[in-house]
Amino acid sequence: LMILHRAIRGAATLGIEYDAQAEGAARDTFRRGSANCLAYATLFIALAREAGLNASYQWHEVRPQWVRQGERMILRKHVNALVNLRGRELFRVDIDPLSSQDIVASRQLSDTDAQALYHSNLAMDALAENSIEQAWLHAVRAVQLSPATAHLWVNLGAVYRVNGQHRDAEYSYTSALHFDPGEHSAMNNLMVL
Repeated sequence: LMILHRAIRGAATLGIEYDAQAEGAARDTFRRGSANCLAYATLFIALAREAGLNASYQWHEVRPQWVRQGERMILRKHVNALVNLRGRELFRVDIDPLSSQDIVASRQLSDTDAQALYHSNLAMDALAENSIEQAWLHAVRAVQLSPATAHLWVNLGAVYRVNGQHRDAEYSYTSALHFDPGEHSAMNNLMVL
C-alpha cells in the first residue's frame, strides 16, 4: 500500500500532482501527471486492485467550500481511496488530504457512483465552456448511473437553467430535494430560478 502510494506520488516515479481541474480516467491521469481527487482515486484504485489490494472509493461530506468559476459558484466535493487490509485496518489514500475538522461524514462509494461523479464533473466542465449539448449528455449520464444522488440532479438543473429550460431545471432541483431535503445547492438554485 505505502509503496504503491509513493510510486504514484513520488517525484522520482510518476510524480502525480494535484490539479483541481485535472479530470480524467486512470489512463489520462497516468499520462498527464496531474489529477483532481476523483481522478487520483481512480488511478490509485485501479493499480491497487491490480496489486491485489481491497480498494474502493470513499465519499467525504465536507464543510461547504465555494469556489468561483467565471459567473458560477462551485461547491467543492471530495473523494478519495479507501484500502481495507485484511478486514482489520482501513487506510485513506488521498492526493489532497482534508483536515479532519473539514470532514463532516464519510461513506464508501460504489464504482458506479464514482463513474457518475466523473460524468458530472465532465458536465460541469462542458457547461463552463458553454458546450451545452456535451454538458447535458454527461449530466444525464450521471443521473442515470446514480439517480438517488441529489447533487447530480442539481448539476443537471444547472445545465437546464443555462439553456433556458426553466421547467426542467425546476424539476431537477426538486428531484434533488426529494433525495436530500437538506441539499443547500438545490435550495439556492431554486431561489435563483
